[in-house]
Amino acid sequence: MVEEKLFIANRFGEKLETLIRRPNKSGKFPAILFASGLGADLHEDGNSFDEISRLLVQKGFLTLQFSFAGCGKSEGNYAEMTFERQARQIEDVLTFLIKQNAVDVQRIGLIAQSCGAPSALLTELSGIKSLLFISGAFNTYANLKRKFIEKNAYNSNGISYYRRSNGKVDPIGSDFWKVLASYNEIKQAKKLTMPVFLATGDRDSYVYPEDAKCIYEAIPHKNKR
Repeated sequence: MVEEKLFIANRFGEKLETLIRRPNKSGKFPAILFASGLGADLHEDGNSFDEISRLLVQKGFLTLQFSFAGCGKSEGNYAEMTFERQARQIEDVLTFLIKQNAVDVQRIGLIAQSCGAPSALLTELSGIKSLLFISGAFNTYANLKRKFIEKNAYNSNGISYYRRSNGKVDPIGSDFWKVLASYNEIKQAKKLTMPVFLATGDRDSYVYPEDAKCIYEAIPHKNKR
């Protein structure tokens, strides 16, 4: 396996830490791009993205993980984060990925976890051939507001400080809530024109299975599970 660490500049002038893995041989490989959840870096909680990436490389895939602006070693202020802003960053990283000589551009997939899902739904996905949502936070406004209120962290007019289970604190700016209030996940799901797999735990207390079922019904592509 070959690993390459680098930084990719997004359209906002921020450098995003990036990790590329591929088989140790020449050729063009199907590729997988990862989109992390709220406040997570490119490794995701428990380094789960690293585990998935290594398994994929063993199967002959090239993988690209990156940290959104303000996360991990990426530049930027996370308090400026909105899902629309993250969608533009996915597009920028995807543009970079498509230009790599080792990538089979006809076989590029995207894995989005938790709050990476709404960012992915807001992304121009014309270069993506398949999607995997892991515990996608689809009904995002209601779920996130509930979780922030539960932790005494909700502040619609200032900075909301959300403490994660690992002790990390994510600062969420007021623009996040203002923009998110008008987000329509069903409308976005109806735009998906590629195969989609939704993986959701039936006892998940954070991401309700019912929300995933609504997204599933809205997806127009017949190849969905």
